[in-house]
Amino acid sequence: MALMDAFRPKWKNGDWKVREAAANSLSDRDVLAEIAAMDQHEAVRRAAVRRLLGVRDRSVSFSEGLRARKHAADLLDGRGWRPDGEEEKILYYLAKDQLDACAHLGAHALPLLTKAYEAGLLPSMGFRNLIERFDSADAVPSLIELLRWAIKHDDGIRIRTVSVLIRIGEPVVKPLNRALSPDDESFADGGALTILYNIAENKRRAQPAPLADAREVQRSAACETAALALVLTATGPLKINVMKAIRELTGLGLHQLSTFVDHLPQTITRATNRAEAEAIAERFREIGATVKIEE
Repeated sequence: MALMDAFRPKWKNGDWKVREAAANSLSDRDVLAEIAAMDQHEAVRRAAVRRLLGVRDRSVSFSEGLRARKHAADLLDGRGWRPDGEEEKILYYLAKDQLDACAHLGAHALPLLTKAYEAGLLPSMGFRNLIERFDSADAVPSLIELLRWAIKHDDGIRIRTVSVLIRIGEPVVKPLNRALSPDDESFADGGALTILYNIAENKRRAQPAPLADAREVQRSAACETAALALVLTATGPLKINVMKAIRELTGLGLHQLSTFVDHLPQTITRATNRAEAEAIAERFREIGATVKIEE
């Protein structure tokens, strides 16, 4: 066998590890497609598939790279190859520009989709649109891990993930509280606290007001002691000034403030009477923001 191997290309070597190494360095798409479809060892086949579909040529535009990967997927189709396992399915669907098929794999595929995004195989807008599809309770653990990654690497993905977690609502609270730790300030400021705040606020708003008896109605009419919410609906042109004013009132961190103003309307604070509410609202109006007072 060793004598025969001396006259064969390395991708036909008798040792599967030699063939795997050869597949990882080949650039001939026809040969790689043959290896992916025909080699007897799974590791060698997977190496060929990754080489064909999982490598982004940074020297060309995204659309050109996508065309090349689609051609590679067509070569695999022509040899009767079918994706096996989630990684191969994601690489194949992305090469075919079939984002819907990626979404149907479920939220547990998010870590692999994140890797594909990092590798340049998935455009930012496409990834954001996929994240929007994972807005159910079973997606929460994967979305929390995605948030951890995005806080460090991609603010656009972070904002989109925060938005989806807020939309999911109550099922997020317990897992997110478990994920929070006192020494992880970046995770808290990067979106975790904002998510919890907004879910609590949305829950409060959704609760029906209790029926008041006649004495309570008379008392409320006599004096304005009910809390009034100051709701920011637009920052206006002086966004930084508005963020500073919000920080003075709330103590929010920089990341929290950024998320706060990117997802309006938001309740800034509450006032105990109309005069106090009007004074706060006027402060924001003076710097171009739009604020309304809600009972």
